[in-house]
Amino acid sequence: MQHLEYISSKVANKILHSTTTSNPFLVNISGCMGAGKSTYSDEIKKHLEESGRAVILVSEDDFLQPRTFRSDLESIIYSDGEWKGKTKWEVHENWLRLDLMKQAVLNLKSSKSIQYHPYQRETGTYSSDVKKIMSSEIVLFETSIFSELFDYVVLIEVKDDILLKRKINRDSDLRDQEKIIKYHNIAQWPYWLRHKPTKPNLVIDNNDMQNPILIEN
Repeated sequence: MQHLEYISSKVANKILHSTTTSNPFLVNISGCMGAGKSTYSDEIKKHLEESGRAVILVSEDDFLQPRTFRSDLESIIYSDGEWKGKTKWEVHENWLRLDLMKQAVLNLKSSKSIQYHPYQRETGTYSSDVKKIMSSEIVLFETSIFSELFDYVVLIEVKDDILLKRKINRDSDLRDQEKIIKYHNIAQWPYWLRHKPTKPNLVIDNNDMQNPILIEN
C-alpha cells in the first residue's frame, strides 16, 4: 500500500533524526487494539533496517494472559476500590502480564536482555519455548501502555466508531459480532483512554487507511 509505505518511511526518518548517540533508543508504537500498530511497526522496522540500523520489534501480544485465565475473570467482581462492581474481565489491564512487560521495557532500555514464555494465539496459552530478546540500537515496542518509559512515542489515532467497524470486519470469523462489540466497548476502548499518550512525538491519523495523515507535535 503506497500510503502506508510513504508514512512509514517518514516516521522512520523522524526517528532516525531523533536518536541519541547513546543506545538503545526505545520507540513506543501506541494505539488502541485494531488501530494498525502491527502493520505500521513492521513497515517502520523495515525502513529503519534499510538505513543500516539494528532494530528489534516487541509486541504487547506476547504478554497476554492465557485464554482460560481471561475467561475466568468474568466471574470475579471487584468488591471495593476504583473498579467496585465491575468484573476483572472488564479491566483490560488484567488481561496482560503487566509486571513482566514493564520489566521487558526497563531491561531493553538498560541494554539488558529479557526472557519469557510468549503468548500464542494458536493455542491460547504460553509457548513452551523461552523467548529471549536482546536489546538493540533501536527498540520498537507495540503497546498501549507505559508510554512514559519510552524515548519516542508514535501514536496511531483512529476514532471509536471507525475502529469498531474494522474490528467487526476483521474478527467476525473468530468470534460473533456481539462479543466483538462488548469487548471493544467495555474493555478495550476504556483501557486505551486510560493510557493514551498525552504528548506523543508523532501522530498517524489512520481513520482513512487509504489516506493516513502524519502529524508532528
